[in-house]
Amino acid sequence: MSVTMDLDRPFAPFALAAAARALPVLVALTALCGLTYVSVQQSHRQTANDPQLQLAGDAARALAAGAAPQAVVPAGRVNL
Repeated sequence: MSVTMDLDRPFAPFALAAAARALPVLVALTALCGLTYVSVQQSHRQTANDPQLQLAGDAARALAAGAAPQAVVPAGRVNL
């Protein structure tokens, strides 16, 4: 028994069947990767505010405890 290729018959039916089986899996995998990306980005965006919130909270506690406003504000300047 020999295996030969029939060059007159296109592989279109096989390709369509393979694509039809693979497409739902590929769509689900793409959606899963997209959700993972979005959740990581959201986590990074939310934690980007942590230093500013910490500084503001520390300043509020110091002012509530009776510290002078000049003592709460840092002396140095940052050129943005």
